Amino acid sequence: MYDSDCDKGRKIESNTYLIEQRELEVGLPQHYYDEADILKLFKPFKIAQVYIEEEKRYDLEVKSILSQSSFWGIYARKGVVK
Repeated sequence: MYDSDCDKGRKIESNTYLIEQRELEVGLPQHYYDEADILKLFKPFKIAQVYIEEEKRYDLEVKSILSQSSFWGIYARKGVVK
């Protein structure tokens, strides 16, 4: 879970927070997945590849990171893994 907002907001369950501060996502629950969560969630699929894409937003005037997020990418096929 590589996100600058992880652990922020009101915790409503494990790795899940109700956002209270952001412009667009106020009142929306955000769940943060780790690798174990992803593998469990996609267990019924044959996974070809799992990767993380990272995204950073910068303020160029003060040369600092405004926020950091990451997104899971998953290539998988339907069907049970043997």
